[in-house]
Amino acid sequence: MRFLTPASRIPFDLAALAGHTPGIDEALDTVRTAPDHWVREELETLPNRHILPAPVRGLADNDRQARLALMAALRACHQATVAPYWDRILTHLHAETVHAAMRLATDGLSGLLGQQRTPGRWRPPYLDVPAPTQGRDVHLGGRGLDIFVSVFSHDLSMLIPADQHSPFTLVLPTSPDSGIALALLTSPQGPAHRRLAALLGPTRAAVLEAIAEGRGTGQIARHLGISSASASQHATVLRETGLIATSRHRNTVLHTLTPLGTMLLNGRTMQQSDDDPSATR
Repeated sequence: MRFLTPASRIPFDLAALAGHTPGIDEALDTVRTAPDHWVREELETLPNRHILPAPVRGLADNDRQARLALMAALRACHQATVAPYWDRILTHLHAETVHAAMRLATDGLSGLLGQQRTPGRWRPPYLDVPAPTQGRDVHLGGRGLDIFVSVFSHDLSMLIPADQHSPFTLVLPTSPDSGIALALLTSPQGPAHRRLAALLGPTRAAVLEAIAEGRGTGQIARHLGISSASASQHATVLRETGLIATSRHRNTVLHTLTPLGTMLLNGRTMQQSDDDPSATR
């Protein structure tokens, strides 16, 4: 992976290869089956392309083992860095999408782009987007332009699809400040935790926070140092109030947050974004 994502350099554009997919499984399958010439074009953009090891070069040479190794690395990375926090991230992205849509409706594309850290310019019929390398003209050719918000991008950018039929994608970074980022990627233990504890009770609030990362009843009990019976009782109340959902597979039980539970847990983050006009969108 370090050869495909060199520090401070343009990375291998997996997003362009994956295209518009609903989830990680579909994205990985799309990358796995991408035509060799698409992959080769992306490898050619890497600054270290002349020293790539054979397994990396094999990605563009119909090397099945190289593709499978990349899929395994990407899935492991996703499981470690994204999956545990995806419910919170998704709630944040939904709120940012609503904000972006309102900005677009009231101020037009120029107003939306002007809010970015590296703003673009809308000069009908031209859209100027900052490029990390020498720019070039891209013609949509009737393929359309989708606008997405992302927490994984720092700058306004354009994704050019590998195929000749999919729409182009304009990516708006949400660039959350350190407080919001911390709330998205960890269990909040500050004022938000105290307010949640006041509402639900300290133990039940802690159970809800533990479930944010997806846990079974026994895992919750061990994580919080409470009995399994107590963890089960709190989970039952949270499920009956619509804050969590429980799925069963054979003898395994998994508790996860519902959208309502995610919104309650991240209430401080969403309110802070709404109330703070200086927050970066």
